[in-house]
Amino acid sequence: MDIGATFDEPPRPRGWLDYLHGSSKNFGLRRGLLLLIIAALLPITVLSILQGMIRLETRRATVVKQLSENAEAVADSNQTILASTEILLKTTAMNPLVRAGGPGCAAVLNDIRAETPAYSNLLLFDRSGALRCAASALPGIYGVNDRAWWATVKTSNRILVSDAVWGKLSQRRVMTM
Repeated sequence: MDIGATFDEPPRPRGWLDYLHGSSKNFGLRRGLLLLIIAALLPITVLSILQGMIRLETRRATVVKQLSENAEAVADSNQTILASTEILLKTTAMNPLVRAGGPGCAAVLNDIRAETPAYSNLLLFDRSGALRCAASALPGIYGVNDRAWWATVKTSNRILVSDAVWGKLSQRRVMTM
C-alpha cells in the first residue's frame, strides 16, 4: 500500500459554451448539429418576433385612429343636433302661442315633438320655475325652482345643456337644454 497515493479530481461538468471553446475531440456530431441548427434559426426567430411586434403596434395605431375618427364623427353629429335644437328653441320661444302659455302652447310643443322623435318632451317654464305648458302632460304640479341648476338657468343669457341623465318620465337617458 502506497501512503502517498493521489486521487484524481472528478471531471468538471461542461456547459454548452465550453464546447465552443473546447477541443474538437469533445465536440460530438449531435451537439455540433444542434448548435448549427440553433445558430441558423436564431436570426429567423428574432426577426419573426420583431415583425410580430411591429404588426401589433401597427394594428394598435390603426384601431386608435379609427376610434378617434368615430369619436369626432359622433361629436360632430351631437354638435349638429345641439345647434339645431338651439335654433328650434329660439324660434319656438318667439311663437305668440308659446309665449301665452296654456293649451295653444301645449299644442305647438306637441306638434314639434311629434315631428322630431329625438325630443322626449318640450316644456316651458316661467322665470319662477313653474311649468306653463308641456308637449306631454306631466303628473301633478311640476316645477323646477327647487333644482340646483335652476338658479344658473334663470340668470344665464346662453343656451345651457345638461349632462345625460335618466329621465323619470321618459324612462330613458335625456339631456335638458
